Amino acid sequence: MPIRIQLADRLFPVQTFFNSISDFEFWEILDHLKNKAGYTIDVCHCRFPIDLDYDEEPFIGVRFSIYEDSVIISEEEFELFLNEVAIKQVGKFPDQRSKYQEYFGNDIT
Repeated sequence: MPIRIQLADRLFPVQTFFNSISDFEFWEILDHLKNKAGYTIDVCHCRFPIDLDYDEEPFIGVRFSIYEDSVIISEEEFELFLNEVAIKQVGKFPDQRSKYQEYFGNDIT
């Protein structure tokens, strides 16, 4: 499992989700997330308010969970983490720089 991000203990579900993404599926999963579509990797979940079933409690932001451990972060934090893991991916695979530019609309600074 690649280590793309290390965060504070309270953000363990966020860290586990991003570190569970395989290199092979990275940009495909990123596409889901950029389009505000939730994604599940084994027992790690990333959910947006629009993903909720009618009987689930609403929330604002982005919810990450692993088993019963769950945390909700703001959309701004989510975008920062998404950018950070994408930069790590390009650092590991420089030939994917154009994918970064495609997803974020700019070059890595």
